[in-house]
Amino acid sequence: MAVEIIGCCVRRRCRFDLLISLVLCSICGSKSSFMQDMIQGPPISMSGSIFVGNLDFRLTEADVACVFEQCGALSELILPRDRLSQGLTNRGFALLDYRDPRSAELAMNNLDGVELAG
Repeated sequence: MAVEIIGCCVRRRCRFDLLISLVLCSICGSKSSFMQDMIQGPPISMSGSIFVGNLDFRLTEADVACVFEQCGALSELILPRDRLSQGLTNRGFALLDYRDPRSAELAMNNLDGVELAG
């Protein structure tokens, strides 16, 4: 499964709203304008944040960190777990913050579309 990486301006105060929106969109199968507004924002070179979608459900935080830390040091990695599987699987997406915004750009350019555990 090829991962999809999108530049993201989301910070801590907005992440909860984004996660709820992503869950609702995955249930109904459509992207809301709220979600698109949350994801689109300043260029990655300013925020250092990326949204990674289409992840294999079996990947762990360590797996995702191992791949994405090749581009630079992460300051935060959020990989929501699925409650129905009692935390055994992830929700298929992650939010990553890089310490250096240039690392986020590098990750997007080099890892977008890469097959991970697929």
